[in-house]
Amino acid sequence: MRSLQLHDKLKYCWQNWRSGEALLVFDDVTDYAQQVKPYLPPDLPRFKVLLTTRFSFDSTLKQLPLNVLKPLAAMKLLKSLVGRERLNQEAWIARKICKFLGYLPLALELIGRYLDKQPDLSLEKLLKRLERKRLEHEAVAKANPLMRYEYGVAEAIELSWEQLDENAQEVGCYLSLYALADIPLFVENIEDDEEQESLERALATLSFKFTTSTSKLKTSSSKLKGSKTRSLNTQSLEIPHYPP
Repeated sequence: MRSLQLHDKLKYCWQNWRSGEALLVFDDVTDYAQQVKPYLPPDLPRFKVLLTTRFSFDSTLKQLPLNVLKPLAAMKLLKSLVGRERLNQEAWIARKICKFLGYLPLALELIGRYLDKQPDLSLEKLLKRLERKRLEHEAVAKANPLMRYEYGVAEAIELSWEQLDENAQEVGCYLSLYALADIPLFVENIEDDEEQESLERALATLSFKFTTSTSKLKTSSSKLKGSKTRSLNTQSLEIPHYPP
């Protein structure tokens, strides 16, 4: 297989694909000719293709545009996560935050969780933090034009990420390498007591943040049916221990 050209490898994959229907997802497409067209499956009914993109492609492709929230809906989402009283105290700033985040549900949800963790943080101070992060991201984007940022989401994620200590961030990076499946972990197998305790604290931090945020999500998304939530189990997950 190593000696085969890409076209031949793809042909082999399509010919030996498991039976039944298949859905291929091309995420965040920016160049259809380069990122999608060479990898399309045979024109058979059992193969379906889904693209996600922020751009408009050939009109012959069936499109389902997903719009951002309306300003009022964005405020309602943020209010469900933070609380009516807190938002009403700085209603004008809250509207500015929603606009800053582009009325994107993911960004609003992340910021809602962030505020929930810091009940004494004013919305005005939060907005200043977001604006500072925006400037940092814009500087990086200008330095490397090939890197693209989803402004609003990027700032919200970074603020949440900074709440984690170094150990939790490291464990989070390891977990991000795996698909959404149960990962066996037995921290008891680590001989170094300090390292074992450090991993246990990191997992507990990630588990608490994850279960808390999914609980918030279920509360604020009661109209969405059939959603599934999972929590990390610090006794049955295993992070690989790589040498430095």
